[in-house]
Amino acid sequence: MDLLQQVLSEKGKPLLIINEFKFRKIGKSKDGIKWRCTVKSCTSSVCSDESVTTLLTSNLNHNHEKSSNINRQIVANSLKRKAIDQITTRPLKLIRNEVQSSAVDLTLNDVNSIRRSVYRSRRKTLPPLPKNLPEVHAALTNLDTRVMNKNFSGKPYLLASKQLEKTNNETITRFINDSLKLLWTDVGMEQRVLLLLTDAASYMVKAGKSLKIFYTNMIHVTCTTHACNRLAEKVRELFPKVNTLINNGKKIFLKALSRISIFKEEMNDIPLPPVPVLTRWGTWVNAALYYADYLTKYKKVIERLAMDDAQSIRKVLNIIEDGTVVNDLTFISIHLAFLVIVIKKLETQNMILHKSFSIIDEIKEKINSIPGPKGEQHLLQN
Repeated sequence: MDLLQQVLSEKGKPLLIINEFKFRKIGKSKDGIKWRCTVKSCTSSVCSDESVTTLLTSNLNHNHEKSSNINRQIVANSLKRKAIDQITTRPLKLIRNEVQSSAVDLTLNDVNSIRRSVYRSRRKTLPPLPKNLPEVHAALTNLDTRVMNKNFSGKPYLLASKQLEKTNNETITRFINDSLKLLWTDVGMEQRVLLLLTDAASYMVKAGKSLKIFYTNMIHVTCTTHACNRLAEKVRELFPKVNTLINNGKKIFLKALSRISIFKEEMNDIPLPPVPVLTRWGTWVNAALYYADYLTKYKKVIERLAMDDAQSIRKVLNIIEDGTVVNDLTFISIHLAFLVIVIKKLETQNMILHKSFSIIDEIKEKINSIPGPKGEQHLLQN
């Protein structure tokens, strides 16, 4: 029985492999799909069913040898398509995954040949590098620009990147203005800038005000995710005892295998206390939620470690025995847990516009519902 294998050629056209001979697709007929040998001087041909699983008729009298390196050609053609579809994945990673999944025997020369063909295929998708300023403007003019749509996210493009010696509103304003001149040099370019999106740092706010003098149609919007992080930082300030618990709770088990062993005995499958990182937004609130969920069990661990004279253990034990920290953790769990959720939502890429607005409305509703003096005097003002 002849083994049929359908693949794509270098140009993306269907090929049929039969006993290491290649056939190209001729067309369809009432009898099925017709295939002819890829060697022009060969008259071998076959006819298969619509699903290309069974040969209906065949003439396999070839006048030439079998195709050499057929496995390498199959792997190379598959990788060329993946190199274009997965443009951000390194070619060597694509090759390694393909070789492992296909289970074919390839030599080192085969791998090097495949790697070169993958690089050539990917290079064809890239525009030529401009050699002078007019070519830069021509390349930017030919970019695929699209109209903003509330139901679909646009494709972002990097216009300029630069490391500033000083970061203030003046250097930011100058950098943005110079970068926009790379895109437009004609009269009236000031009217084309419609939106500026930055974080909520004070120098960014000042830079936005300075730029609006020149770009009158521009709307400056600060990042909502950054605003949520500032709110989370305010929560950390309002609950100093919880902050002390989190800071010292992570130190207790740092490089202490005996303490970790006691922790696992009491907590079973519960993970160790999370370590918040201030540069990773929402991690402090997430750590507070951990203690709110497991404080009772965690207290038993600390009581077993109380014989240890470590300062971090004494601090944690004193805070846990203080009943107010339970109230603080409960308050955070009930009224502020939404910060972790909305930060993850807002960090999602390619989110459509109306979904972002719905998340912002959700944030406003949650903040306005925070009760007590902490909500009214501090969090709402922030």
